[in-house]
Amino acid sequence: MMSSKKLTSTQIAKLAGVARSTVSKVINNYPDIPEATKQKVMAVIEEHQYKPNVFSSALKGIPQKVITLYIHTTKNDALASTMDNLDSAYVMSVMSNFIYCANQKGYSLQVEIIHECDDQQQVFSKIRNAFDDKLICAAVFLGLTDHSTFIDQLTLQNYRVAAIDRLVEESCKALNVLTDDLQGAYQATKALIAQGYQYIAFVGGDATKLSARKREEGYLKALKEAKLVSHIIPCGYSEVLARSVAKDIANSEANIDALLCASDIIAYGLIRELDSHYFDKVGIVGFDNLPFNEYQQPPLSSVSVDYKQMAEATLDALISDETVKQVMVGTTFHQRASSVKEINSGCFNNPNN
Repeated sequence: MMSSKKLTSTQIAKLAGVARSTVSKVINNYPDIPEATKQKVMAVIEEHQYKPNVFSSALKGIPQKVITLYIHTTKNDALASTMDNLDSAYVMSVMSNFIYCANQKGYSLQVEIIHECDDQQQVFSKIRNAFDDKLICAAVFLGLTDHSTFIDQLTLQNYRVAAIDRLVEESCKALNVLTDDLQGAYQATKALIAQGYQYIAFVGGDATKLSARKREEGYLKALKEAKLVSHIIPCGYSEVLARSVAKDIANSEANIDALLCASDIIAYGLIRELDSHYFDKVGIVGFDNLPFNEYQQPPLSSVSVDYKQMAEATLDALISDETVKQVMVGTTFHQRASSVKEINSGCFNNPNN
């Protein structure tokens, strides 16, 4: 008897008297294979105790209904998380919606992590091999920075990829998924102006990410229309970084009376670090609309992203045979007491007090 360790799908096909492609179809339960042929192939497999590697040899040429969500993490993400940012509310919101929507469409979603320090060429090769070996049929990338050049290599290879908030060349199979961050920040800033705030500062996110730049752009647009002076405070998408700039904000001579933060996490960092009396006169708005915003005292105003729309539109575009170049995901401003001048009495729950 032939050694099972050396047995290949080609040898199984020869022993069963069928083509190698037939063996692959039998393993994957294709409906067009006659029952007699299926039984013959399975008998040979069982006799020789053949254990097919369903993720490589047997499945070559057969696209899998598997989509990978690649989550890119930076050194700033590591400041606030011991789980490569997988435990952040933002990532969890995106991930859970993609898992659910993929399942609804008959696909499986797997999650992989890419670190900022990973070698770009190695990342490209690993993902390219996953596509070429038919382990995955599409990939979605979250959290990419301008420096994530491997994504540009993948689009040139014409794989089905979608980049969330990181512009890529719109080839026939590459998709840009953009959240309307500019409009969200614009509406939030307009709302602060409508409340009578005049010296509104923007506490920025990671400048290497498109989302941070668009949120700043929306803020500047609203201030320009109102003929107000801008005040931009560099930070990053991290509570730790926000806490590090909090004292500079409190001691600023710019007479700041409102803060638009590039994320809720930044807002929480400021709230945690600054004395609650600071917010007696200063309004504050976040971005991402985390679930526990409503439980702050006063509740935190924020801009929400429609993650369900993001997941459904992205997966529909990747699965469809139609060519879709871009998906725009809506944002909505939620006014709460933290940015209402008459109500905002600075009674934030501050663990330092």
